[in-house]
Amino acid sequence: MVAIEPTQERERRGVTVTVTPSFAARWLIPRLGKFSVIAPDVEVRVLASESTERLGGHGLPDLAVRLSAPPFERSLDARRLLADDLFPVCSPSIAKTLSSLDDLAGATLLHDAHDAW
Repeated sequence: MVAIEPTQERERRGVTVTVTPSFAARWLIPRLGKFSVIAPDVEVRVLASESTERLGGHGLPDLAVRLSAPPFERSLDARRLLADDLFPVCSPSIAKTLSSLDDLAGATLLHDAHDAW
C-alpha cells in the first residue's frame, strides 16, 4: 500500500470528449460516476454540442463520439461503439391510417440533426 502525504496530490490526467447533447445526457453522464471509481486519476471533460470539432491539437478535444458512417478522415482511429436501430413511430390515431410501409411515403416525417431518414 502506498500512502500519499496530505500535501501531495496525485497527478490527474485529463481527457476531453465531444458528444451530442442527447448522448451526453442519456448515455455518457449517467456512467461517469462508475468510470471515476475505476479511473479516479482521470478528469473527464465533456463538450456537449451538435457541431463537430477537430481533434487532438492543443486545446482541442481528444476524442469524439458521433453518429456517423465511413469513410473517416485517415488520421482518425474510428471504432463502432453501439448499433443503431431506426424505425418509424407515430400516434395510435395515425397508425390506424397506415396499412403498409408504402403509406409512409405520404406521411410527414420529423427530421433531427442527423437526417437519418
